[in-house]
Amino acid sequence: MGFAARTASQMATDDASGARTWVKVCGVRRPQDLVAAIESGVDAVGLVFAERSKRRVDPDEARLLVRIAADAAICVGVFDGQRAWEVAEVLDETGLRAVQYYGPIEEFASLRETFPDLDLAIYGVRMRRSAGGGAVEVYETLLGSLSEVGDVRLPDAFLFDSPTPESDGTGNPWADISVRYLMSWRVGWGPRM
Repeated sequence: MGFAARTASQMATDDASGARTWVKVCGVRRPQDLVAAIESGVDAVGLVFAERSKRRVDPDEARLLVRIAADAAICVGVFDGQRAWEVAEVLDETGLRAVQYYGPIEEFASLRETFPDLDLAIYGVRMRRSAGGGAVEVYETLLGSLSEVGDVRLPDAFLFDSPTPESDGTGNPWADISVRYLMSWRVGWGPRM
């Protein structure tokens, strides 16, 4: 297929002088969609395990997609509120080496402790319009929560998501969030302002 997936460490070395945007397409369920995404040049695809999602895959479907993707794209398991042991079971069953987790920070910390060598661990945050200071405030609150959990490896990335009542993916424009802050954020490094 000709495309090599970029790792989190490769993403962290990109700079503003011409680096291309890292792209993840979420909700892939069918092999033909995976192949089309890879041929289009995506870096990663999201395989959704959230109970309420209409794009949910089962472990057998995910295992097939992981095998097809091989080294051409990172397959990211997307989890929403599952316990760390449930996520661990899915990772063991499917061969997934990357996660995007929405839920209690303590469960994410437990997952990081159980799987310290994940290729990529993203902590997803659902932003609501009522979020006072936007992404900066939420980010600082998350770092505080992580420090309270104990000695845990930080997420490789945070994903600030804006779902709508009709979807489980992104939706609303982000008028209240500092785009400069988000654009300058580096995987594993925190903000560069």
